[in-house]
Amino acid sequence: MRGRIGLQLAVALVGAAISLLPTGCNDRGGATSIDAPNEVAQKNQREELGKQLLASGSDMLNNLDHFVEGGSDFREASTEDAVRQTVRRLNEGLAFTSGDETQKPLLTEDDGKVLREIVWLRDAARFAVGDATDPLQRAERLFDWTIRNIQLIPDDAPAEQRLPLLPWHVLVFGRGTALDRAWLFQLLARQQGLDVVLLAYPDVSDKDLAATDGKRWWCAALALEGAATGGKPAGLYLFDTRWGTPIPGPDGQGVATLAQAAADDKLLRALDIDAKHPYPVKSADIQKVVALVETSSPYVAERFAKLEAALAGEDKLALSVNRKAVAAKVEKLPHVARVQDWPLRDARFTASREKANYEALSKQLLAFSRRPRDLATGRVGTPPLWRARVRHVSGKYYENMDETDPALRRPMIVRWYQMARPAESDLGSLQLDTLNWEQLHRMKQHATYWLGLASYDLGNYDTAATFFGLVFKDDANGGWTAGARYNLGRTYEAEAAAAKDPAQKKAMLAKAVETYRATFLGLPPDAECLYRALSVEARRETTK
Repeated sequence: MRGRIGLQLAVALVGAAISLLPTGCNDRGGATSIDAPNEVAQKNQREELGKQLLASGSDMLNNLDHFVEGGSDFREASTEDAVRQTVRRLNEGLAFTSGDETQKPLLTEDDGKVLREIVWLRDAARFAVGDATDPLQRAERLFDWTIRNIQLIPDDAPAEQRLPLLPWHVLVFGRGTALDRAWLFQLLARQQGLDVVLLAYPDVSDKDLAATDGKRWWCAALALEGAATGGKPAGLYLFDTRWGTPIPGPDGQGVATLAQAAADDKLLRALDIDAKHPYPVKSADIQKVVALVETSSPYVAERFAKLEAALAGEDKLALSVNRKAVAAKVEKLPHVARVQDWPLRDARFTASREKANYEALSKQLLAFSRRPRDLATGRVGTPPLWRARVRHVSGKYYENMDETDPALRRPMIVRWYQMARPAESDLGSLQLDTLNWEQLHRMKQHATYWLGLASYDLGNYDTAATFFGLVFKDDANGGWTAGARYNLGRTYEAEAAAAKDPAQKKAMLAKAVETYRATFLGLPPDAECLYRALSVEARRETTK
């Protein structure tokens, strides 16, 4: 817990706080010259105690993934004790720092689950951005992370594949529609202090916005103005999560703004792939758009704003949205008709609680709940896939994250995923136990694909290519064919970027293009891969 206050010590502090509470006063006429300094000291002690309790609660919040492992049942109830303790600690800290130790609890247990989701978003954003400081570059890195890590669910996929996912579902499952991707991109950007909005057509309805296919919206856009542009023109910079690319600016350079795309249809026509895959938007379509801002109830709640103000440093979380400030920035930009609230999380939460959706989502979580059993002792371990996945999306690849010497930081993410890949002999012994076999087999399929992604991030491109190749050898590969094709192509691109020999660069880029255009296991490439192939091909022609 980063050397902070442990749970038992925090409890002791609360008990000790009783001595700081008012216990009556013999002199009701006011403080004497002796009492005044004591009151100041007690006030300072209360504030310091509040800060310590907030630090303890924040540590617990940052480590809720550890508490999941201790539950006897993986269902959501297994996290309730940890969430309840965390919320209680945060409420105690807020009470003492406000100077009103008797105030009613601000945060609820349901809030705790939302806070856990936001912590994952913050950590994922930090990992994706790395050392970038320029706002547009940070947005580009967040977008690229989203496209690589969230496999695209086509808009026309069967309804059972287009479930009402919450942000934490999208992160853990590693899949989402283009709308899910744009939503996640906006929330990741919020954790970096960047204002990303969703651009929709003027006749968009609330029903359209709550739908999982999101047919009435266009793309995500980063709003930049004034000094924050880093010398770039103010405007809305465009990122398309269907095509999986920032929309290129004039001459294919940089990222186009809404004003540029609305004024010059050639920018959008450059995204045409072929006669079967034209880019579905024209400049005439975007002369007036609506900018959508995620304003679900947690993000506009006063209690979340108070907690956000109380957290600082590494514990800082973007828990609230200043809707008026965002609207003031975006409304004055060209081609924006209006800024509209977009409480998608609220709509998704309600839909996810409907019986059919809840059961479908619970079924998808089963592979994450599988626990290995030691045949010698009979002891049941922690769910390896859950442990690996939560650390993966949080960028916690190493066992000792605080170690500054890279040589001493062990990348445990690979070991955790390997623990979720039972041997074929073990799977074979379960053939008669259909339910267990399906869950363990699904767990192994997920782990295989995500090992490829983790290896890519660690710079182990040969290993990444091997795991993506394994996905193509399994007809029932957990549905990862599209993601493996895209990320195998990205792996070859990364190898080309690392190569010093021009001939090797061209050879690896050629392999990337071939991969993007290939049909694997009967699944043809989508527009995302076909457009990427065109982009890489153009780059290969200019490689010297």
